[in-house]
Formats: sequence, structure tokens, C-alpha cells
Amino acid sequence: MLKIKNPFITLFACILLVFLLLESKAQEPLHGVYKDFYPNGKVKTKGHYFYGNKIGNWYYYSEKKILEKRLFYQKGKLKRTYTYNIKGQLAVIEDDKGNVHTKPACGCQ
Repeated sequence: MLKIKNPFITLFACILLVFLLLESKAQEPLHGVYKDFYPNGKVKTKGHYFYGNKIGNWYYYSEKKILEKRLFYQKGKLKRTYTYNIKGQLAVIEDDKGNVHTKPACGCQ
């Protein structure tokens, strides 16, 4: 049987081991659904991470739950930005090359 000579060293070693395990967990990349909220509990931002990279559509809302912006990511790179007017209608589309397409204020094509 193992005889412990100094219990403080053993306690220190256990604390160090727990700290290292928690620290390694904290450094793992984000993966899965992401949501950020306003103080009133309404969704501010939502999207998905895939091992640290944003993927797919990311939605940004006002406090009044109106869609303000949608960003589309592919393999962690921003490909398109969709900006909406105060009525929640699509107003501007910008791609990753800087090309901008504006939409009429009526929301029609």
C-alpha cells in the first residue's frame, strides 16, 4: 500500500490535475448551436459552429425580434451578408468579393 508522506503535496497534486483538466476543456473549439441573448431574454444572435468555425446562416436580431442581418459562412469564411431594413425586408446583399446588390424598399424583386 502507498504511504502518503505529505498530505499537502497530495492535495496540491489533485488540485493541479483538476485545474489542468478544466483548462484543457476550456481550450476546445466551439462546436454546435450558438445563441446570444438580450438582457430581456430575446435572441440577439444565433448560428452554428463546426469545430471552431462558423458555418451556415448566422442571424442577428433587434430587441424587437426583427431580423437585421444574416451572414452566410462556408468552411469558416464569410461568403454573403444579407442586410434587412427596419421592416425586416431584404435590402442589401454583399458577397465575399465586395459585390453589392440592393433590393427595392418595397421588398419586391
